[in-house]
Amino acid sequence: MLGVVATGSREKVNLGTSFDLLHAVEGEQLVLHYQPIIDLTSGLAVGMEALVRWNHPTLGLTGPDDFLPLAENSWLGGRLTAWVLERAVSDCAAWRAAGSPAGVSVNVFPESLTEEWIVGTVAELLDEYALAPDALTLELTERGWPIQLELAGTTMAALAALGVGISLDDFGTGDSSLSRLQRLHFDEIKIDRCFVVEAAERLPDREIIRFTAELAHALGRRTVAEGVERAEDLDVVRRMGIDAAQGFLLGRPGPIG
Repeated sequence: MLGVVATGSREKVNLGTSFDLLHAVEGEQLVLHYQPIIDLTSGLAVGMEALVRWNHPTLGLTGPDDFLPLAENSWLGGRLTAWVLERAVSDCAAWRAAGSPAGVSVNVFPESLTEEWIVGTVAELLDEYALAPDALTLELTERGWPIQLELAGTTMAALAALGVGISLDDFGTGDSSLSRLQRLHFDEIKIDRCFVVEAAERLPDREIIRFTAELAHALGRRTVAEGVERAEDLDVVRRMGIDAAQGFLLGRPGPIG
């Protein structure tokens, strides 16, 4: 039964079971919204992060926090990832054909790195939609890294060989270590919003941002600051040497077209 469950200060929407989510994938109930990623030197959008929404027939548009656990805790993670990948690659090819140079970033479940299908699927989609590989970036959150790190590293190397970008998302909040940054292929490090939203007032956050920028650049990685909502925090991440940023100040997620 659908309903609303109170969970502290936030009400958690009960969207049903994984089979309801499968019906949503197959029944065209899912949509993608995009949030721009802005280069802090040029001020131009260099990327668009694809964010999935469920246009629920009863509850209306719901965010990923309400239904991604259904996919993560079931057999649907790969199915949902494949759906988002195809839509995002298709949309990116369309806006590039219309003259926009922006690439697209897609969040994938870390467990996908231990599955054989993802490299072949990405290669097929890039070919089908005639999209340059460097226009696609796969974002992998620090949280919940797969146990089979050797296989994950092999998959990441294969994706990198295709020319696809790989981004470490939510940096500073999960399971990453300096040795993992050294061993695994990442093109980009995204600093979690918890270090950004009050950076203008908090010296420790500013120092973490500065250190991360210096570390990333020393390793040849790009940096993105997430959760930029105020002009003073944008000024901080720019002064700390961050390459790009995203957040409500720079653009809210929304549909394309």
